[in-house]
Amino acid sequence: MAGSSSAFRWLDALPAAVLVIDRDGRVAHANPPAASVLDRHHDELQGALLRDLLVPLEELLRAVDPQEQRGEIRLSREGREPLHLGYAVNRTPEADLILLKDLDALSKAQNERNRLLRLATLAEILPALMHQVRNPLAAAMATLEVLIEEHPLPRGREELREVLEEVRRAAHALRGVGDMTRHLRTLEYFRLAPAIHEGLAPLRSSAAARDIEVDVSVGPPETVPLEPSVLRAMVYHLTSNAVAACGRGGTVIVRAGLDPSAPTKAGTFRLTVEDNGSGMSPTQLSRCRELFYTTKTHGSGLGLPLCIQAVESAGGTLNVSSEIGRGTRVEILLALPSRIAERS
Repeated sequence: MAGSSSAFRWLDALPAAVLVIDRDGRVAHANPPAASVLDRHHDELQGALLRDLLVPLEELLRAVDPQEQRGEIRLSREGREPLHLGYAVNRTPEADLILLKDLDALSKAQNERNRLLRLATLAEILPALMHQVRNPLAAAMATLEVLIEEHPLPRGREELREVLEEVRRAAHALRGVGDMTRHLRTLEYFRLAPAIHEGLAPLRSSAAARDIEVDVSVGPPETVPLEPSVLRAMVYHLTSNAVAACGRGGTVIVRAGLDPSAPTKAGTFRLTVEDNGSGMSPTQLSRCRELFYTTKTHGSGLGLPLCIQAVESAGGTLNVSSEIGRGTRVEILLALPSRIAERS
């Protein structure tokens, strides 16, 4: 089939992955999506024997029933991850056309779509839920404050203060969840340091009670076009997770400011929260982005997914790395207007 590759150039414009196999069992043409799905360079595919590339698929072509030309196949590749592909075969006298679809990638895309739909639904119901819960919490705090003043015994007052502190933390967490449904990016500029420190403030006493050091550093820029309530809520949720993961005497490091490794003209805001706590297993790490997934006894599984949603909606990235026994690091990167970097 000399010159056949040029005859099939029109296939390059198709979004579907297509292989053309000649009567000698060689790849006469592979369009760019096919090279991407098979994780091979185009030149590596061109003219290669199908049996050398994908043995099960070559066997499939010989055994395929003309009435059964669609299906799924799992392909093992030496030194590479196996592929789960959907296929459709169109047989002609001159060649076989094989359409391929990466079902693993499709499944990931569907899972991501479902995740976003769940988050969108949650964002719709959260305001009403916040309203229903906020008032009872405010009433509980007011009642506890009165009881503390009127209780005759120091021990009783101390116990009531502990309860009040827990209720205040719950109210702060609730407010943070509500704040996370707002847009992170703004046209107005706000001071960075207050938002970071206000996010940490409710956690200081509980961290100190367990001798956990919270080391915070806020660098330039002084102001950023980011909604302070969202930034404050993200700092609270991420640091709360870090403190909960630490044992007595642990350390949590919080850093916020320009990313020094980013190009100067394209300023990048970086927020990192790192702890030396228990860390996560590979399974836990793979699931930590799921809505309602939590490893904490009293966790909601809302904080990290909402942080991810806020950051990604603003065009940024949130990366999590963790190792059992060594701790966890969360890094947020968000591109900022270049003038911020220039004036900093």
